[in-house]
Amino acid sequence: TYILLCGSPPFYGDNDHEIFASVRAAQYDYPSPEWDDISAKAKDFIDHLLKKDPKARLTASNALDHSWFSDLGVVDKKTLPKIKHGGSVNTEFKKYMAMSKLKKAALAHIATHLTTEEVKGLKDIFQAIDVDHSGTLTVEEIKGALASGGFSKNINLELEAIIENLDVEHHHELNWKEFVTATIDKSTIIQEDKIRMAYNHFDRNKRGSITVKDLANVFGSEQQAREIMKDVDINGDGVISYEEFHEMMEVGEK
Repeated sequence: TYILLCGSPPFYGDNDHEIFASVRAAQYDYPSPEWDDISAKAKDFIDHLLKKDPKARLTASNALDHSWFSDLGVVDKKTLPKIKHGGSVNTEFKKYMAMSKLKKAALAHIATHLTTEEVKGLKDIFQAIDVDHSGTLTVEEIKGALASGGFSKNINLELEAIIENLDVEHHHELNWKEFVTATIDKSTIIQEDKIRMAYNHFDRNKRGSITVKDLANVFGSEQQAREIMKDVDINGDGVISYEEFHEMMEVGEK
């Protein structure tokens, strides 16, 4: 729910250890400007879901009885927004499926730092499809959106293609970050400042290069890290320079 409303997760850290520590401490806030227009009831709902003590959290049934849901009302065919999207969701999704693991991970990092305005169109689509407000889109929900008649013909075709791709990849659902990463118009986010931000995310020691160890820390496997290094390290010096990373990010985007 937190990610759906603002486009980024509640818990941050430079590595998994820091993120888990933040989760355990239940440390989160509602930063401006992303949360400026979010209602107090929505924030209260999230507060009750993110209680540090599991026994104090809302149960699934109690969550559905929260006043925020009452205010939202029941989502049906009549209330689904007639959503228009400037780019081609499916074109971007297909491009995403063909990307290298490093580029996908880089885009996922960029996606967590996009502004509300940058993801507005996709957020509308995601929220309209996610009828159970779980924060993920299942194949069933996407099929339900198609049957509802709430989307244009073009969006319907794109959603159908996404279902086909999910089936091929044996994935059964998409969370918000995956949906944004896969479907956003890459030309709007693959920009110099965002590429540099993503590069710095992998260059943990700020040495000006990405090593196999850096990649292994992210992907959890040295073998996988070496395979990625082989694909991106153009000059074969054993590290990924910013120039090599930049070239990888721009492949297929012009």
